Amino acid sequence: VDLRRVVWELSHQAYAVYGKARLWPDQWPRPIFPADTSNPQPGEWTPYANKLLVAPRLGELLSKWRDLPHTARRTRDVLTRLLEALVRYKQLVVLQMQQERKKKQDEEEKKRREQQQLRQLQLQREQEKALKEEALRALEAEHE
Repeated sequence: VDLRRVVWELSHQAYAVYGKARLWPDQWPRPIFPADTSNPQPGEWTPYANKLLVAPRLGELLSKWRDLPHTARRTRDVLTRLLEALVRYKQLVVLQMQQERKKKQDEEEKKRREQQQLRQLQLQREQEKALKEEALRALEAEHE
């Protein structure tokens, strides 16, 4: 199961409690409801986790709500699972970014090596050409 979908679904459950109570911060994105609730399309839920991940004080406030003594057990479970899913998703995003950075560095290193090899080949050709010209001049000088 895609972690973005898990975050989106759990966010709906958390929003049902905290949005209704007007506690959901204005700076946080609200989970949108799909056109077809039985078959949400990826475009309706895939961008949400990234938006929520950068919400200010997200972990702090979700943890606070989870740890309040009057929080219902079911809500506490939803908040716990949401926090865990967000942590796993963030780790996945960081890993993907590291892999992309490594791939880019590898590509740049490969390009640098290829350019260096090309420069060496050009230098070698120039040296060979200079030697041939020098040998040709030496032969011409002998025949004069």
